Amino acid sequence: MKLAFFVTALATLITHTQLAHAIMGCMGESSEWASGGKDLPPHAHVVFWSDRQTQLATPKLIAKIAGKTVPTKTSTLAAAPFQFVLVEIDSDATGHLDLKWDQKTQSEFTDGSFEIKAKPVYAKKATVKTARFHHEIRHTGGPEVFDGLEITIDVPAVRAHVKLRRDAKAAWTELDIPVRNNTVDIGLLGCVRNYEPGLLEKGVDIDVALTLPDGSTIGADNFTHAAIDKKTK
Repeated sequence: MKLAFFVTALATLITHTQLAHAIMGCMGESSEWASGGKDLPPHAHVVFWSDRQTQLATPKLIAKIAGKTVPTKTSTLAAAPFQFVLVEIDSDATGHLDLKWDQKTQSEFTDGSFEIKAKPVYAKKATVKTARFHHEIRHTGGPEVFDGLEITIDVPAVRAHVKLRRDAKAAWTELDIPVRNNTVDIGLLGCVRNYEPGLLEKGVDIDVALTLPDGSTIGADNFTHAAIDKKTK
């Protein structure tokens, strides 16, 4: 009886230790606004994104332009590993925009601060550059690896809808990805992945649709195929 209890306790301890290391090795959880810049048009579209694994409910958002409350339209979108709150400022007003989350519905999100100005003219197509990104975060749970395809775009955008396939005979994989610092990352993203880096090394057909701050969508000029250099050891 004592031996059985000891074995059970030891197994429980090992399991909890493994779980603790798994959690400690997953430090990439983050969230922020994707807006395409600080200056936005009237009826601006912005995105708040999170890569946390907990389900994202629709929180209440309070928007003010020049100190006056304005209506918003919000919806949520889940596209692993990301979750989004899609926001449209439903107003023609211009001036300083403050976005604040109702603390009763969401206390962990970051508030937003932008400027609503006259409607800018956006390009009809984006020009992109591609590269392989690779870096590691080392901590007690082991290395957390980020590796894959980085797409840099030359237009302000808040979100990308990306389609990829191995070749014309394969089905498309569709991804929704936040645009962060004018880049879109595809592949291994710390503890999760939205696409396999090995497939990106072999090359994929690709189609990118970018949502701009005015809510319009544009594609990428002459961008139908992508590949990343094979990782050197």
